[in-house]
Amino acid sequence: MSLDHLNPLLTQPKRLAALGIVANSTEVEFSFLRDVLELSDSDLSKQMAALATAEYIKVRKTGKGRNRKTWYKMTSDGRTAMASHLDALNSLVSNAPQAPQPTGEPESESAGEPESEPTAQLETTAHPETTAHPDTTAHPETTAQSAPTAPDSETV
Repeated sequence: MSLDHLNPLLTQPKRLAALGIVANSTEVEFSFLRDVLELSDSDLSKQMAALATAEYIKVRKTGKGRNRKTWYKMTSDGRTAMASHLDALNSLVSNAPQAPQPTGEPESESAGEPESEPTAQLETTAHPETTAHPDTTAHPETTAQSAPTAPDSETV
């Protein structure tokens, strides 16, 4: 089992989360990313600068002064890197060996329960047709702006 195929740049959870949001949108505005990821301006700036340096995202700035906004868009290199990283994560999970069972130990509480199935693969499909920015008011299935809703009381 090798970790060589993991992308070191994307093993950072903040970067992977930010790139995931950018991958699922046509463009994403800085303040949207900051608010969704709950990061400080400086922390998000550092994470996005690393992704831009690697050419995984394109940066576009609009406006001047107080009206200045920074937008991020996924590049083809970024899509390739993210897909490869997700494939590597899936491979780690699906090919993980099962540890030998202890011998001479009392049976665990889960004895008699069926063994769990292997973990499902991670979703690697991005939805580039959406745009995420603070002014978005469209339906949740078409934008990254919408926050997750609380589960219905019936399903809890």
